[in-house]
Amino acid sequence: IPIGDIPHLKGAHNAQNIAAAYGVAKVLGINNNVIIEALRSFRGLSHRMQYIGKSGNVSYYNDSKATNADATAKALTISEHIYWIVGGLAKDGGISSLEPYFNNITQAYLIGDAQEEFAHQLKGKVPFSKCGTLDVAFRAANLAAHQDGHNGAVVLLSPACASFDQFENFGARGDSFVNLVREEL
Repeated sequence: IPIGDIPHLKGAHNAQNIAAAYGVAKVLGINNNVIIEALRSFRGLSHRMQYIGKSGNVSYYNDSKATNADATAKALTISEHIYWIVGGLAKDGGISSLEPYFNNITQAYLIGDAQEEFAHQLKGKVPFSKCGTLDVAFRAANLAAHQDGHNGAVVLLSPACASFDQFENFGARGDSFVNLVREEL
C-alpha cells in the first residue's frame, strides 16, 4: 500500500506498525481503500514522531518522548537532511550508540545539561551548535534548514534525554517545540 506520502507516519518503525495493522485488517476482511484512508486520517500520538507541519521544503517533527538513544534512533531514519535538536539530562551512554545514523544529520543543535557531553561525542563526526535552550536551537535549526534548501529537510526534536533540566516533563518540552513551530508556520 502507498504509505510514502503520509508525513505523520515516517520511519521504519512506523512501516513495521503499518504492516502489522494491515495484516490484522486484511484478516478481518477490510478493503484496501478503507485501510489506506484510516492510515491517512491517523494523526499519530503527541510527542512520538508527531508531524507538526511543513514550510517550503522543511518538515517539523516533535519526538520529545524519545528520552533515550534507542528511541531517538528510530527518528534519525526519516530523512537524509535532519536538523536535530538534542539534549537535556543525559542517560548512561549518551548518544554514542547513534553513530550509525550520523550521516543523516546535517547539523545538531545541542541543548540542556548534556550539551558539553554531546559536543564531545559529536566532535569530528557531525556539525553541531551549542544552543543551550530549545527556543535558541529551534530558531537556528529552522533558519539553517530553510537556507540550505535540501529537499526533504526535517527539523527534529528527538532529544535522547530526560527533560527535567529545563522542563517539567517531556510533554512540556514537546508542547514548547510545537508552539515554536506553529509560530513559524
